[in-house]
Amino acid sequence: MEADKEKTRYFLTMPFPSLSRLHESISTPALLIDAARMDKNLRGMQAAADARHVALRPHIKTHKAPVLARRQRELGARGLTVAKLSEAELFAGEGFDDIFMANQLTQKAKAPMLNKVRQRARLILGIDHPRQVTLLEEMLSSPGPPLEVRIEIDSGFHRCGIEPESDLLVDVARLIRKSPALTLEGVFTHAGQAYGARSPREIKDIAAREAASVTAAAARLKKIGIEIATISVGSTPTAKEVIRHKGVTEVRPGNYIFYDRIQHALGSCRAEQLALYVLATVIAQPGPAQIVCDAGSKALNVETGAHGMHLVKGYGQPMNVKGTLTRLSEEHGIIGLERPEEIAIGSPLLIAPNHACVVANLYDFYHLADGESVQIVPISARGKSR
Repeated sequence: MEADKEKTRYFLTMPFPSLSRLHESISTPALLIDAARMDKNLRGMQAAADARHVALRPHIKTHKAPVLARRQRELGARGLTVAKLSEAELFAGEGFDDIFMANQLTQKAKAPMLNKVRQRARLILGIDHPRQVTLLEEMLSSPGPPLEVRIEIDSGFHRCGIEPESDLLVDVARLIRKSPALTLEGVFTHAGQAYGARSPREIKDIAAREAASVTAAAARLKKIGIEIATISVGSTPTAKEVIRHKGVTEVRPGNYIFYDRIQHALGSCRAEQLALYVLATVIAQPGPAQIVCDAGSKALNVETGAHGMHLVKGYGQPMNVKGTLTRLSEEHGIIGLERPEEIAIGSPLLIAPNHACVVANLYDFYHLADGESVQIVPISARGKSR
């Protein structure tokens, strides 16, 4: 019953009233953005952060597009977050001068890229181990100003990070403080376990732990004379809740620009906030209750939840046909219809993707649709995974 209700909600929030006209001029599969929905999403998160006097440093790994990052900056974002150094390199080259790489950098082969980015922009890196301090010192060219770093705190996701009560936190902080090449700017965390939450109450509890972990770490360091400028948190599911907690100074959501089926299943958004879609074409109808489209795993991917979790049914939600995307081959999507129905071969099929971040990385550009106007937006950082 709940699955049927979910399908109905999606069907009633169909975007792009001129879908057939768009389909006449756009070769599929293609990525479509509903410009009005996207802008409303951006304004909503910015307003939430501003209301709590928290800096919004959006994670661009979701959209990977300088054009969209500029819109975030126009609305009040303070700096950007990236996952990889190659993303930082590209965005620094596009004029973004305040970049936090929420990740560790340990491969010496990246030293030339690291020093190049630092010449163009303020760059902050993550650290959670003493060996990383040594490696960064060896990679940095001199003379030059110290590299700003933040210590990653484990707030329950158990991926990277130091637990706030661990002696390692103090050891790493003191090691950074002694280094002439580094300066400790902040602490940060990512509550990725929120993607496995089963209720709004659980999201709130995770957000509380997320905030408590970094504020406790900062307080502990302050007691030994190490001041922390930035206390940074970040994930779209917890973003609007975690900024309510005292002490948080920065939030780093990424997916909120588009949202997706996973975020909808978590309760992070309403169906009418979904702003990113895959436009496909019906290429076959092998049976009365089955159609095939030209968007397969290379256009949609096979995730049904983030971080290996499973939250949604199917591999995307058809918006203009009542059915379920039950199976993907590399270049084919198979849709089981709710009931036997003749669907015109060659007609458009609009699909809400499960996970916007990974889908965006599969395409060269977006079609940003604002009424009858369509703008091509390059996804310049797609494939920037180094």
